[in-house]
Amino acid sequence: MTAGSPPTAKTSANVTSSGASLLFNEPNGTLSFSITPPAGYGVASISGPVGTTFTTAPISATTTLTVKFGALEDLYFNEQIVAPHWPGLPAGTSWGVVLTPTHPYGAPGQTGTNVTTLTGGIIHFVVPKGASYKFHVTKPVQYKDAGAKKGGLTMPGAAKTLNVKFQLFASSIVFAEHGLAAHTSWSVTVVGPSPSLASQVLSSTTGSIKFGLSNGTYSYTIPPVGLDLATPASGALVVAAPHGQTVHVGFAPSHAGFGAAPVTRQASSLVGHTNLVATVSGREAA
Repeated sequence: MTAGSPPTAKTSANVTSSGASLLFNEPNGTLSFSITPPAGYGVASISGPVGTTFTTAPISATTTLTVKFGALEDLYFNEQIVAPHWPGLPAGTSWGVVLTPTHPYGAPGQTGTNVTTLTGGIIHFVVPKGASYKFHVTKPVQYKDAGAKKGGLTMPGAAKTLNVKFQLFASSIVFAEHGLAAHTSWSVTVVGPSPSLASQVLSSTTGSIKFGLSNGTYSYTIPPVGLDLATPASGALVVAAPHGQTVHVGFAPSHAGFGAAPVTRQASSLVGHTNLVATVSGREAA
């Protein structure tokens, strides 16, 4: 243990049968210090008067600081690939983990980063047994995470692994229909902008169909239901998480022969010897 505070810096050691202690003669005030642990060990925590931190302590009269050592252990954060719902980050994407001490007198914080490969990635820390941390996973803003995304831990006396899963944020896109009879089945097909966001087809016998879509531009189509046509029958969607949207769809019956060429009929009238012409679009009038 090395102490540095006015007027001088001193180093002293006294080994006893109950353990090891270091004795310093320092004036009252704030003592600044650093601790060098034995090989293979780290400092898990330092306790003392109120206001003690990992590197400073208030000194008043006789003051005791208790240093807790712990064997160094491996702490892993593992990116877990769970297809299809948690496919992970694309290869080459950076993510990270931030460790902060649970208490001011706890072991110093650490930051780790990783660049994802096709099989995921691992972030590795070496921390002393008994050290307590808060942790937080950092990631691209368009992704959400699950599993060990944030929380607290006290390092056990063995290696520890926490799994993290990633997926793109999904916005709620609702297609709401009107015009169909109750309990009638209808469907919507949505096509994604890339192979990783492939087409989806959902059907329903209720008045709405809900998709969870990641950011991007999509196209959609709504097929006829019997002789009922959808309006709109197709279109485009621009999805920007976390904002959802609703597409209102109206169904209306079509007519037999709808879209055929107009048919013209001539009818004779005796009134004024005038020929009347009737034009009917779509189908012939009787």
